[in-house]
Amino acid sequence: MASLRLAVVFAVLAIVANFVRRQRSMAKDLAEWVPEEWKGAPVIPDALPAATALADAGRWAERPAIDEAAVRHFDREGFVVLRQVVDHWALDLLREASDRVCAETLDRQGWCHLKQTRWMVDEFRDFLVHGPLGHITQAFVRRPAVRVLQDGAFTMGYREAEHGGPNSEELHLDDNGLAGVYGDLHRNTSAVTVWMPMHDIDLRLDGGGMEIIPGFLQHECRQVKTGWKHWGTTSSRTDEDCWEELKSMLTLLEPFKKGDVLLFHPWLMHRTQPVLRPGFRRYALFAWFVDAASVVCRPDFCDSTMPGKPCCRDAVMQPNAKLDHPCYPQVHPFTPRHELDAMLEQKPKPLIGRTAVSRDMIPYSCDDSASVVWERVKRMR
Repeated sequence: MASLRLAVVFAVLAIVANFVRRQRSMAKDLAEWVPEEWKGAPVIPDALPAATALADAGRWAERPAIDEAAVRHFDREGFVVLRQVVDHWALDLLREASDRVCAETLDRQGWCHLKQTRWMVDEFRDFLVHGPLGHITQAFVRRPAVRVLQDGAFTMGYREAEHGGPNSEELHLDDNGLAGVYGDLHRNTSAVTVWMPMHDIDLRLDGGGMEIIPGFLQHECRQVKTGWKHWGTTSSRTDEDCWEELKSMLTLLEPFKKGDVLLFHPWLMHRTQPVLRPGFRRYALFAWFVDAASVVCRPDFCDSTMPGKPCCRDAVMQPNAKLDHPCYPQVHPFTPRHELDAMLEQKPKPLIGRTAVSRDMIPYSCDDSASVVWERVKRMR
């Protein structure tokens, strides 16, 4: 009996040691890793910020009503598509801006993935601050106020499928491979991802849409990929068996028309559909909306020497700090005056730090153990 107990102790110690080694290795790899889209993102010329037509409140249609059925669908399946909730004229301006900043990059590599676009492009800033997405997402975040953590222009062409890049991405969660919501915020943070095409998309002819796994957040196999960091071990089935079933559930959302918006949970498994037609370019916006009272759980991963993921001018993203800064503006119920003033300060790209670089990647720095995360998420809802 004593020898059996000793064997069990050694087995547990071996498991713990292996886990620690894996986390340390992951931290080192992530600290040295630079995503390809950072290297290939366009360089936005310096210019003084200026208000655009998107800042004119009189041009926007009345804010859309969000019915309870849409919220229940989001809770049950992890996503919902809202039809015709964004003004078409605003999408035209966003597409023109995307084309302006991404044209050279698209010609060179077939894709353009620019993060924190609102810090560099006037139209994206004004769309997020004055447009309807803050109002829309608050119905799903279900907190008094909402902030933007991340946004970006995501444009793809046919060549990308041949040469790699985001168009050929695998199924993934929006967690940057880390524990926590979006890998930055504590795991009990209420948040929603928005994906929105800027024009009609024929998904069967053109491609460039979104594929998701409905109900993934309740599925016993949600531990696959990086899911184990959020839920712990949820199934005794092998990854191969889980993937076979999950991929059979993969759903291509259609149709997608100009003005439609997809909202999904940060931990919903998804991927971008490849572009299918030569000569076609898919223009879209993605953005991460979070509870305005969110608390940061790890240092930011950014590099202002590269255009793909610039750093905020101030060290906002520090463990246990509040996400209360113009870099991550409140967009519902209103944007405070001092945040608007900071975004429009008369110097080029006023919110971007010029020299600050932080590459600290901490796989576990949030407050809860993975075993209790799902219960907390359910209670939060």
